[in-house]
Amino acid sequence: MHAATFEYENTANIVLILMLSGYRDSKTLSISIEHNYSCWYADHCITLTSEPKNAMAFCNKVLMVD
Repeated sequence: MHAATFEYENTANIVLILMLSGYRDSKTLSISIEHNYSCWYADHCITLTSEPKNAMAFCNKVLMVD
């Protein structure tokens, strides 16, 4: 399980970056991972601060905390 940690108390939003994708079997409820994007990011040297493209370019959702 992963949980968010906040460096600053006044964080205004949470950014979600896709790491895995797949599907859940409706009968067995088992999960099948089809794509491991975190490996792709690593293979392409994509980090939060990499240039010219960084992980924020792959942001899927921004959740407002307040």
